[in-house]
Amino acid sequence: MFSLSDNPAKTSDYMLAMISSAFNRIGVWCSRETEWVVRVFPEDERIMDINFYKGELYHVNVYGRLTHFASGKRMSFAWIGL
Repeated sequence: MFSLSDNPAKTSDYMLAMISSAFNRIGVWCSRETEWVVRVFPEDERIMDINFYKGELYHVNVYGRLTHFASGKRMSFAWIGL
């Protein structure tokens, strides 16, 4: 599964995020970066969904926890209370 922060045909400043629930990883690539950043989660914390909202990346794990990745801060994950 993957998600784009914006339409690459309309802007050169965008992010691509991919998840692999089999490996509990989120990979993020920014168009202004040369390398992917990968975050690995514990095996029992499966990633269920990812999405961009107003340029910011969010993901939900199997327990319903919502995590935020600020696009201006490299791999700065923070739990959002639910």
